[in-house]
Amino acid sequence: MSRETKNTLKEVALLAALFSATSAVVFVDVLSWV
Repeated sequence: MSRETKNTLKEVALLAALFSATSAVVFVDVLSWV
């Protein structure tokens, strides 16, 4: 695999991790309001 491909995969994985973390925080926040 080329270096560019690996960097892109890292960025995608990082974005996915950030997105899931944000979703989890929002989910817990909504649960605490209910």
